[in-house]
Amino acid sequence: MDKSPALKGKTAKWYAENYYSVEDDIIPIFEKLDTPFLDKRLKPGMKVFDAMMGRGRHALRYAKRGCEVWGNDYNPHMVSYARKAAKHLGVKVKLTALDATALKGVHSGQFDAVIAMFSAIGTIPGSKNRQKALDEFARVVKPGGIVIIHAHNRWDTVLKPMFWNWMVRSYLGTDRKMERGDIISDYNSLEGMFNHFYSPREFRASFRKAGLDVVEEAYMDYSSKRFLKGPLRKFKADGFIFVGRKTSSSS
Repeated sequence: MDKSPALKGKTAKWYAENYYSVEDDIIPIFEKLDTPFLDKRLKPGMKVFDAMMGRGRHALRYAKRGCEVWGNDYNPHMVSYARKAAKHLGVKVKLTALDATALKGVHSGQFDAVIAMFSAIGTIPGSKNRQKALDEFARVVKPGGIVIIHAHNRWDTVLKPMFWNWMVRSYLGTDRKMERGDIISDYNSLEGMFNHFYSPREFRASFRKAGLDVVEEAYMDYSSKRFLKGPLRKFKADGFIFVGRKTSSSS
């Protein structure tokens, strides 16, 4: 992965230590939205690859629920925390610290499902690198298997005045080091966090380029902790979860 300044701290111990402590305000979002979404799709006995697991929130949950789980994160300290938690819970889970854009040692077509939740893929700087990651997720899932990914929604920012200056700069391309939809911001003690806000069209195209048919699109309102319906959901949703299915013809 490109060693961009935007990745500063991503592999640091302090980043792993603060990762969940600064997410206290969004834990209810996880509990009401992405976890129930995954619960309906990840069943006991499935082989699951959590490609960008953080400290293993989902990897440990689904290992405990009877899935055969391989959890991975770029930050080795995240992996260390997940390993300690797995030992405490008494669950068996394979854990690695691999670059999501080049999953060395992960064989093709071995998983029933690959997940990368809460905008994990958006934290990878560079559209080419993000596509490499999605290509890798598609490579390691079985034909007919699913890839489930969450991203933040770029169009939602149009309705939020605090983002308007950023939107103008992003679309005018005033910072040549940043691509349209890129943002660097501070979130509590996690300073200089990079994220890419996708448009639904961009996200859909990225799935298709990886050889994945988009079979589900779920749009979320974080404040009300519910999934949105109707034609305006693409503009009102804070983020979305797409499910792609690997076609039998995909490599």
